[in-house]
Amino acid sequence: MRFNDLYAYHKYIAGVASDRHDKGQVNVPQWKGLAFTKHGKNAAIATSGTRHGAPLVFPHGATLIFYEMYEVDDDANVKRLEYTFKYTSETLHFRYDKDPRPDVVKYPEHALCHLQVNVDTPRYITHETNFVEILDFIIASFKKGKGTNGK
Repeated sequence: MRFNDLYAYHKYIAGVASDRHDKGQVNVPQWKGLAFTKHGKNAAIATSGTRHGAPLVFPHGATLIFYEMYEVDDDANVKRLEYTFKYTSETLHFRYDKDPRPDVVKYPEHALCHLQVNVDTPRYITHETNFVEILDFIIASFKKGKGTNGK
């Protein structure tokens, strides 16, 4: 998917969150869940959680907070520079990270893109992901009555 600028991508992910909110699949409290901060000339940060807004809350009580720094290149492609998507429920938490800090990236123990489940280690090597993919994965996997802590 292509976007003309930083704001167009943020509007897209905010629209997806709003759509899922309208369907009752996630609660975006007082619509403060997604914040946008320009970061330098060509990059921006989209966040939820303690820094800029409220976490997204699912019907089964779990939460999602995220941080995504991205830029839109000259060909209108979104490039995710770094991110964290953290899901927390009563019995499970997982976090998808893209952590580009050269002082910590060390294969295979700390891959650039990795997944952590319930504890900090091990970190599982994973593909690069994005907000919509994680949001839809959580909605599909943890519907009320299905999945871990779906009650």
